[in-house]
Amino acid sequence: MANQDIIGTWMVKFRNWTWEYIFTDDRKVTWRDPLNQMSGKGRWSETPKLINIIWESKTAESWHLPINPAKQTGWYRASYGEGPLSAQKEAKRAANESVGPRDATKYFAKPSFASSDGAILSDDGRLSLQEIDHGGRALVGVAGVAGWGDVTLTVADPMIVGIENEAAVNEWISDIRVTFKVIGFKPGETEVAASSNGNTFAVMKVRVTSQGAKQLVFVDSFTQGYYDPDFRSKNGDWSKFIIVKYLDDVVLALNIDDISSETLDLDSKASYVKQGSIGSKGRLFPLKMNASTTPNLYALKKQAINKMSIDLIDLMRVSKEAIIFVLSVSEAARSMLGNAFKQMARKNAPPPVRQLLQEGEAVAEGAVARTLRSRATAQQLRQIAANKDEWWVWRTPDKEVASNQAIRHTGLNTPNTANAPKSIYVSRGFKGPNYGKYGVAVRSSQFRGRATSDALEFLIDGEIPAGEGVWFTMDDVMAAGL
Repeated sequence: MANQDIIGTWMVKFRNWTWEYIFTDDRKVTWRDPLNQMSGKGRWSETPKLINIIWESKTAESWHLPINPAKQTGWYRASYGEGPLSAQKEAKRAANESVGPRDATKYFAKPSFASSDGAILSDDGRLSLQEIDHGGRALVGVAGVAGWGDVTLTVADPMIVGIENEAAVNEWISDIRVTFKVIGFKPGETEVAASSNGNTFAVMKVRVTSQGAKQLVFVDSFTQGYYDPDFRSKNGDWSKFIIVKYLDDVVLALNIDDISSETLDLDSKASYVKQGSIGSKGRLFPLKMNASTTPNLYALKKQAINKMSIDLIDLMRVSKEAIIFVLSVSEAARSMLGNAFKQMARKNAPPPVRQLLQEGEAVAEGAVARTLRSRATAQQLRQIAANKDEWWVWRTPDKEVASNQAIRHTGLNTPNTANAPKSIYVSRGFKGPNYGKYGVAVRSSQFRGRATSDALEFLIDGEIPAGEGVWFTMDDVMAAGL
């Protein structure tokens, strides 16, 4: 016989969401969101300690036994979040009585001037689901609010969807006062909640499909990670690169120094992802890679550091084959125990990984000369572009000067210009005058600049030492998505 304590109507809370559940004797259960009227079905089962619920969407829950009608506890597991839930059993009500939204006058809607492609709307115009392509955008409105000061938007998973606020509008017919764009960062499903004064008044789902911009893959969405202690190593030190492979067989080598341990709150994390750009081999990079924006890459970094130890030396000395280490995404998500690495002969690595490793050997053997000035990584270039007031950028047609020499005033190691001052011409960011395809970026705090009659140019007196700053090519800038 079914547990009668669970049978009936419950109000269930998880994070900012509240749903209505109805359990029945035949071990079926339904849910409904009072804010947007979305609903679903599932089944429940009982063990000695738990009531387990499986929904058609594959979301799962476990409620603790014995049942506590006033303060039930449990655990919620979904693609958009995992954590504790609470529930309270509703008193029996008349058959024609229902639980309505907390504020029926405020809701998500589609502006009349926006495309309705991918939108699921109720008869009265309420938007419950917006579907967009990977890399696509859709315009959404909030009805019943006075303006942006009356609404706050929250995304459950900012890795899947970003939000871009638009200007206030006056669409009196449908009572829409504000609009915003939802942007599909990677395939998946999440929820956007609207609140006012801390109270959520509307929730909509956003589903990002794998159609559309198929090359737009988030850099943290790799399928396999590798670490080769010898890859691009310098001066006998362990490699500072982790190698990641994606579902489309794209392989990247990423410097672990570009992945920081910084952790962010949800809003900052969403902002960093939103400000990201397309980088190497069509991957989508956040503004900064860290423990919050790229948790899988940060996890691989931690294991790579763990492997830079004396036990590696013994292992590699006794091995007759070149060894690399393998880490799966699922292992990365488990906080990386030091022994979680598997090992493999380099020759047995997948072909695209093996090719990248061979290219790394060529670099180590001198096919690409080591330079006095470090070459900028894609992440460094994006940081320079995002904080251009903190950097001077100097351009030249001479690669040797950019990579290996001190930078001196016009006429010494750069092309001479008639009547030009004996100073170094620099600009803010990468949008200054085009004096060549090579460049050097230095911190503006280390070199005092003087303004010129051209708003885009500044002058630095003296010289920039050979080891100061980072050098780059304009191809590097384009590859970084800038």
